[in-house]
Amino acid sequence: MKKVIVTAEILSQEQLAPEVHKVELLAPAIAAVAQPGQFVTVAVTEQAAPLLRRPFGIADANRATGTITLIYRVLGPATHLLVQLLPHATVSVMGPLGHGFNLNGKKPLLVGGGMGLAPLHFLAKSFASPVAVLMGGKTQAELFWQSLFVGQTQYLTTDDGTLGTHWYCAGSFA
Repeated sequence: MKKVIVTAEILSQEQLAPEVHKVELLAPAIAAVAQPGQFVTVAVTEQAAPLLRRPFGIADANRATGTITLIYRVLGPATHLLVQLLPHATVSVMGPLGHGFNLNGKKPLLVGGGMGLAPLHFLAKSFASPVAVLMGGKTQAELFWQSLFVGQTQYLTTDDGTLGTHWYCAGSFA
């Protein structure tokens, strides 16, 4: 699959939670071939800083409308610039990149936390029947994802116990 670099128009920006935003981009060449689990890189300005493109997992792609959706947390200079862009502004988008997820699961359980849930949104929508999603966040406010995974079986965990099961994993599984 060939990657492309396109000038994408911002169609909408929406705040989902404190410092978390969703941007919808008109990028038909990318939307036409994007697969769940792939990502794009975005350059928000033609200026020298920030120098590097920033990677974002594709949270959704709609071939019919030619749009891709990215969900991001405002952290550094690039995302601070991105959140300020209004509809009709443009950004440079390269992608889709990566190999994507395997879609052969019979009873998939998708597991993610925080911003790692963004590409799982696209994946969940790609299965013919509802999937189970185990989603984690630091607090109840970080589980705004519930409204994005409507129709899926949801299991919730928070580090502080404010919603779902109180569970925190600070390391790797052995």
